[in-house]
Amino acid sequence: MRRKIFALGLLLLAGAATAQDRTVTWMGNEEIKAAFTGVTINGIYGDGATFTESYAQDGRITYKDTRAALALTGRWSVINRSFCTLYDTLITGGCFRVSRHSNNCFEFYFFSNSESEAALDLPTRPSWTARGWDKARASTCDEKPAV
Repeated sequence: MRRKIFALGLLLLAGAATAQDRTVTWMGNEEIKAAFTGVTINGIYGDGATFTESYAQDGRITYKDTRAALALTGRWSVINRSFCTLYDTLITGGCFRVSRHSNNCFEFYFFSNSESEAALDLPTRPSWTARGWDKARASTCDEKPAV
């Protein structure tokens, strides 16, 4: 029995290392703007909670979260290869590096708490936060998040 548990533990560790060691290519400023301006995305967090967020052309956002039935407004921006989403009524949000996982599947990695921190581009290891896709098109997120 102990051998089975030990083997399972090794498999889980190997899977976690693979997810963390995966080479990630960050989207650039113009690519982020082209992908999200005027778009509504559906997404999923690592804990399985889902969300919908719309990015208006004027830089405003609306956000709905199924975990706490949140409905927020705020603004979005792109700074130094970071996609920033900041909300009007909560001290939350932040700036994320974005990776295109597939044609209509994006992964968001937390990078900094604010636009000013994102502008500094300090060396840090972004942490995986969520996966999302353009709601108006068929999702190509064909697998569960790796986290």
